[in-house]
Amino acid sequence: MLRRYTNAAHRGGWNTAWGLPKDTEIVSKMSGVYIYHIPTEFVDERWMRALSDLELGGVGQRRGEGFGQVRVCDDFHCDIQEVH
Repeated sequence: MLRRYTNAAHRGGWNTAWGLPKDTEIVSKMSGVYIYHIPTEFVDERWMRALSDLELGGVGQRRGEGFGQVRVCDDFHCDIQEVH
């Protein structure tokens, strides 16, 4: 990992169906950014497929609740605005 921009937090909640609290977990807050670099000589179809799978499936637990979304080289990452 080259760099990370994130904060940790504790996340819990309430399961209304069971009437019980959810387990409290340590999570990375929304909009966390992790920067990795893969040298171009290592980029091949396997990497592209693995990264695509990450975008489709996400990472971590509670993905069904919207956690763990991943964006790889999203257009948003290339929108650079100069600040004057």
